[in-house]
Order: sequence, then C-alpha cells, then structure tokens
Amino acid sequence: MAKPSFRILDVKTGADSTHLYTTPDLGQSVIRHLKSSESGSKFVCIFENGTACIFEVSFGSLRRVILEGRIEEPKSVVFTPDATRLLAVSPSRTIKFWDALTGAPLKIAKAKNLGNSSGVSHDYWKPTLNLPSFAFSPNGTRFCTSSGDCLYIRNAQTGNIMLGPLKGHTSDITVAIFSLDGKQLFSGSCDKTVRLWDTRSGTPVGAPFVGHTATITSIISSPNGARIVSSSADNRLRLWDVSRGTCLGTFDHGSRFGFDTIAFTKDGQQIIFSDYQSVRLWDPARGISKSGHHSGAFQSTPEHSGVL
Repeated sequence: MAKPSFRILDVKTGADSTHLYTTPDLGQSVIRHLKSSESGSKFVCIFENGTACIFEVSFGSLRRVILEGRIEEPKSVVFTPDATRLLAVSPSRTIKFWDALTGAPLKIAKAKNLGNSSGVSHDYWKPTLNLPSFAFSPNGTRFCTSSGDCLYIRNAQTGNIMLGPLKGHTSDITVAIFSLDGKQLFSGSCDKTVRLWDTRSGTPVGAPFVGHTATITSIISSPNGARIVSSSADNRLRLWDVSRGTCLGTFDHGSRFGFDTIAFTKDGQQIIFSDYQSVRLWDPARGISKSGHHSGAFQSTPEHSGVL
C-alpha cells in the first residue's frame, strides 16, 4: 500500500509544487481530510486512524507538528481565526482544544445543547454520527454550534452559551458560518434552506434562501461578504446575493461524489472545490469550470450574470 501523501496546488494555474509530501512515520493510514487556516499559513491533515498533523507552510517548505490524542470526526475540526488553536467537536458532546504551534492539548469542555436531535448525519459523505455545525466569529471571541434545528453562540474561551437558541429552521442544522464582520450568521439545514441571522439579537433576517432540493452541506462567503455559495446533497452549488436573498446562478456538479471542500479565490472571482476524484475551478462570470476529469454545467438566472 502506498504511503499517505498530498500535494500543494496553485489555485490560479492548477499547477502543483512538483513535490509529493508523504508521512512515513504515521503508518499506512489513509488521509481523510485537509483543513486550512483562514490565512492559508497552516493546515491540518487528519488520517483514518484519528492521528492528525498540523503543517505550517513557509518559504516553500513545511513544518510539521503531530497532535497529541485523536480526532474522532475529521470534518468537525476548525482553526481559530489567528491560527493559534485548533478545535474539534466529538460525538461524545465534548469540545477539544489544541495548541496549533506545539500540538499539545489545551482543554476538553463538556458542552450542553450540542449535536443533532436525530442522531443521524444528513451529510452523506460523513459517518453516521450525531455532530453539530461549528464556526468561529472573525475576531475569534465567539463560536457557534448547533443542536437539532437551533443555533447557539458561545464564548470561545469557556464554551459557555452567550446567545440562543436561535430558532427558525424546521430540521437539523448541518452548517453555519459567521459573516466577515461577525454581525450576522448564515446557516444551512436538512430543511433544504439557508438562513441569515442577526448575531446581536438572535433573530432571523429576511426570508430563507430557497432553491436547493436536498440537505445543505456547506456555505462559504465571498471575500467582500456580498455573496455566498451554498452546496447541497442535490449535487449543486448556488450563488446568492446576500442583501436580496436571490440566487444568481447554479452550478450542476454532474458527479455522484458531491462536494468535499469549497472556497473562493482571494479575488472573489472564482470558486474552487473538490470531490473524491478531482479539484475543480468554477468561474461564474464566464459560466465555465476547469477540471482534469469532468466539466460540469453552469446555469445563470436571466436577470443576473453571476459575477463575483
């Protein structure tokens, strides 16, 4: 069996670093997930056996730190905005904190009102675990978690609830992110909608964003915060105007693998995403995608061009 490995790609050209990074001292465990910090200076690599390494990218080289302990659910992991800590939510309703510089554990907090009510993951590529959505505010002082169809905003140091429950969805919440200024929160649910919330009052803002035909699996914000992209188990990306709540365009993936990781490029002009076969680039302005494997199809609503 080949050793676990990964490549670093240039998102503008699709070219890789020409170097295949391997982890020879971690056995033959398969890489299950890669998660980057907001700045892109660090990323965590999580293996099938629960081992995790944090890599720091600097001057074309990598500095590696192995975390002490195991991560039970790879997709629950997130860096703090300053990339100094790593947090993970476990199926046992605990929030685990690590020092991202040394890999040392900092804290394990038992949290109330944490997790989905049904005990079943609605994100089809995840194991069947009762896990909440999880996201940090931009300044790192708060984070949000879900419990069934409700959201809670918590203190980032203690894990205590500051605001909630935020009610509006009609089924389990699967994803949540803060807006860039921290004043609003986006959430997606098994009810197939995306909602916008006021993080000061806890009230929903406007009507739900409607259009997907299956569970919402992820939400990302453009660099200027004016637009978001949502993905769904219906194998489609939808581009939304935040202020109006209108859909600007839809990308049909055309693959049974769905979406794994999604991100805007730094200039906000394109969207990069991956599945278990390839990394692909969607250019909404031109209505095309680039891929080494398959092309997909783009649709734009008549009144909007879909330019980011």
